[in-house]
Amino acid sequence: MKICAKQAIKAFVQIIFLRDQSLATKLLVYSALLVVVPMCFIGIISYQRAADVLERESRQSSWQIIEQVTTHVEYYVNDFEISILKILNSTNMNNYIKMKSREEIDQSLIRDVVKKELRNAVYSRSDISNITVVLDGIETIDTIDNNFKRD
Repeated sequence: MKICAKQAIKAFVQIIFLRDQSLATKLLVYSALLVVVPMCFIGIISYQRAADVLERESRQSSWQIIEQVTTHVEYYVNDFEISILKILNSTNMNNYIKMKSREEIDQSLIRDVVKKELRNAVYSRSDISNITVVLDGIETIDTIDNNFKRD
């Protein structure tokens, strides 16, 4: 066993130290090892650091985009609420909503005035295609010229 171990060690030393190789081969192999091994370590470390920096920057960029979208949506909703409040606070709309019967609506001739206000609101915003007002059990009006009357 000791002989096999000694022979194995001797073979290993010959391979590592390149005992049977020429000086040029030894210089080439050792020079390559002295250059390649450190370069591999530097490459791995550089890759990990770059990956960390890129991940951090992409995460930060994603949060900035999310914040911008949130702000945009908030402005949009606020603007939409203002448009709705303008419609609801108009005197014609308030009078229309307070009416109790279809006959009262027909006598007051307010339907066309309310429809005109609704159309103006639709035309003033490109993101609104239709506004519908429903008076429970009385009638429904909208800006697409549909006038549904319930009996």
